[in-house]
Amino acid sequence: MLVAVSLVALIGLAALAIDVTTLYLAHSEAEKVADAAALAGAKAFVSTGFTSGGLGDWNDGGVQASACNGGTGYADLQAQAAANQNTVGGVVPTVTTACNFANAQDPQITVTVTRTALPTFFSRIFGRRTAQVTATAKAEAFNPSGGTTNISVANVKPWLVANCDPTNPGPPANPACPGSAYYLTPPSYRIANRSTIGRSIQLTQLVPSIVGALTTLVNTYYAVDITSGAVSCPSSSSASCGAVNPGAPGFFETVACSNPTKLQCGQSLNLPLAGGGILPPSSTAPALCLTHANGYGAGQGQDAIATPMPPAITGGDNNPQSTLVGVNNLSRSDSIVTVPIWDGDLVCVQGITCTAPRVVGFMQIGLQQVDPPILTNGTIRGVILNLSGCGNATGTPIQGSGDSPIPVRLVR
Repeated sequence: MLVAVSLVALIGLAALAIDVTTLYLAHSEAEKVADAAALAGAKAFVSTGFTSGGLGDWNDGGVQASACNGGTGYADLQAQAAANQNTVGGVVPTVTTACNFANAQDPQITVTVTRTALPTFFSRIFGRRTAQVTATAKAEAFNPSGGTTNISVANVKPWLVANCDPTNPGPPANPACPGSAYYLTPPSYRIANRSTIGRSIQLTQLVPSIVGALTTLVNTYYAVDITSGAVSCPSSSSASCGAVNPGAPGFFETVACSNPTKLQCGQSLNLPLAGGGILPPSSTAPALCLTHANGYGAGQGQDAIATPMPPAITGGDNNPQSTLVGVNNLSRSDSIVTVPIWDGDLVCVQGITCTAPRVVGFMQIGLQQVDPPILTNGTIRGVILNLSGCGNATGTPIQGSGDSPIPVRLVR
């Protein structure tokens, strides 16, 4: 009898030690799956252009349903795909999604992960043969346009784009850009026109000089000094990348490579000037490396990025991952970059000094091709994928996610 009674106590302790630990580990796995799925779903809000109005008015019920409807929306499918790559207790869990559009420009997705029929061991003596674990995570895609939240974006490219939207004649018109309105309307720097997302953009490098303030700013950009101290570059054997030098990064590497440089709202930038016969560096050659293009123009091995939104990305012949060549609907591409937008207040004196331009927002562009530098430092062509304005940014900045101008973060 003593042995029998002792066995009951021993098995109870074994159930506590082994089965409870098994449940604890399974719950930990479920939490990780839920976090990953929620972040993937929130990232879909960004990549589709929803948070910038690329799918239409973010307050419209139909547009919201296309982004997330609890089953077949873009965010739902991405969350489910991320969850399906993981297991809980050796089995792919059940995933449910729900979205909150109370602040439609900053959508949230809640992911619930459930693993049923989790087998037990010693607990079976007490009649409990299976168990269940559940975990929930909520993530948000946060576009600060029109607000006061400060953001900091990493891996930006050193191309300072003027706040002049040539596809939108206004009102309100931007006095610095005749015939154009704003991308981001001051002083709140809200997105001026949602239909800008998905439109084509071509940018030609402008050289600051004594006539810099008199030169049209439409479809132009300045090369700025945001050289990083550390970069992660493609192989020098990659198309058009023979000049990369990760050991001594300069302007070329800041464009062509992944760099940890961060810019934040309100930051003043330095311009390489044209005074004394010194020209700022050209972006043409490093842009070819960035897009993995064999040469100028379309169809040079670079990834293809097509709109309407969400963008359809197809791996080009020179995609660094050979398994992605010709693959449709890629989730990322080196040709997708983020650049700063400046306020358009530039005054040059004697071709030597200019007032420091100020960052008022960020633009995400899908690069499609680079044109040859004829009479200019070259023209970059692409499509606008996202816009993010700074507003009256204050306080410690929120860190952007990768090279996206719109942070994605877990909120629970």
